[in-house]
Amino acid sequence: MRGSDAIDIGLGIAPRSWARGFMVALLVVMAVTGWYDPVLWYVGDKAAALTETLLPAFENLTTPTTPTGTP
Repeated sequence: MRGSDAIDIGLGIAPRSWARGFMVALLVVMAVTGWYDPVLWYVGDKAAALTETLLPAFENLTTPTTPTGTP
């Protein structure tokens, strides 16, 4: 489980008004201070999770497998 998954679960469990309030507060802080690191971390973490999930499937497509024991 990645950190971004915990945030997704937390925002999903929280009442909608709390989640919306948190997101609005985060947007205000980012707009006022120009500090976008939390969003960049979240997007990067989600991308890493997607890569970890899909990479083995794509590696199997590009790496030919030969049966063992055949002459």
